[in-house]
Amino acid sequence: AGALAIGVLVLARRITSPLLAINRAARGVAAGDLSQHAPVSSDDEVGVLARSFNEMTDQLRDLYGELADSAARFAKVFDASPMAIAITTFEEGRYVDVNPRWLQLIGRERDEVIGHTAKELGVWADPEDRDVVIADLREHAMLYDIEVRLRTKSGEVRECVTSLARIMLADTPCLISLFSDVTDRKRTERALQASQEQLRQAQKLEAIGRLAGGIANDFNNL
Repeated sequence: AGALAIGVLVLARRITSPLLAINRAARGVAAGDLSQHAPVSSDDEVGVLARSFNEMTDQLRDLYGELADSAARFAKVFDASPMAIAITTFEEGRYVDVNPRWLQLIGRERDEVIGHTAKELGVWADPEDRDVVIADLREHAMLYDIEVRLRTKSGEVRECVTSLARIMLADTPCLISLFSDVTDRKRTERALQASQEQLRQAQKLEAIGRLAGGIANDFNNL
C-alpha cells in the first residue's frame, strides 16, 4: 500500500508540475511577457499541451511585432503628412490625436487640443457643418472633398477641403479627418474672377463708348 501511495504521489507530481509550469507561463503572457515558454518534458497529453501553448505564444509575439511595426509606420506617416489630420471621438468631437500640420493650421499647441472638443475650441467656423457631416457619416463610412471653414486660435477663418472616415479605436467610435487648406487658392480664384469681371465691364464700357461716338458722328454728318 505504501509503495502504491508513493507511486500515485510521483505520478501526480509528474502531471501537476508541468501543468503548474504552463499556468505560470500563461500568467506571464497575460501580464504582457510574450517571451514565456512552458517546458516540454514528455510526449504525452501534457507535453502536447505545452507545445501548443508555446506555439500560440510564438504566434502572439509575431503578431504583436507586426502590429507594433504597423503602428510605427502609421505614426511616421501621420506626423509627416503635409495634410492636417485630426482624430476625434465620433459623437462629441473630442480630440484624441492631431498631427503637427493640423496644429500649424489651427495655430494651437498640442496640450491645448487633446481631450477637448471641437465645440469647446470653436474649431468649426460654421458649427452646423459638423452636424451635417456627422449625419452623413451615419449613412456612409467615408466622405470625400467636403468644403468647410475652420477657425484658428487667433480667430482667422481658413477655407479647407476635408475627407473623413469612421474608425474604431479601443471600441470607441471615432472619426479621422484630413484637411487641405485652400484659403490662398480660393482668394486667388476670387481675385481672378473679380479681375475678369472688371475686364468685362471695361470692355462693355468701351463698346458703349464706341457706339456713342459712332452715333455722334452720324448726327454731325446730318
